[in-house]
Amino acid sequence: MRNLKWILCVAVLAMLTGCVSGGGGGDAAGLNQLAAEAAKMGKADLEAMVAKYKGLIAEKTDVASALKGQLKQIPIADMMGEKATALKAELSDTMALIAQLKDKLAVYVDALKAAQP
Repeated sequence: MRNLKWILCVAVLAMLTGCVSGGGGGDAAGLNQLAAEAAKMGKADLEAMVAKYKGLIAEKTDVASALKGQLKQIPIADMMGEKATALKAELSDTMALIAQLKDKLAVYVDALKAAQP
């Protein structure tokens, strides 16, 4: 069961990192391309993307909170063990993904503000 959870988390992270076609990993070139695509979108599409990214960020924040809770349950003596190391790596990946999602959300929010009359 634990292996299944791990596989599902990795699969979700892999899907979310590619959730924007052609979007880079949050780098400047990827965000510039995303901004160019967002500038061509209509207001309704931008609002949908903002809602989508807010939902993804909330979901990943919940995952990060759960991982932090699991880490707190591990005794200090076991913090260098395999389980703690895996949880720390997963938490780090999740936090990086949240940062990327926030960067992409900011692009859509800015485009939506620019589309407002």
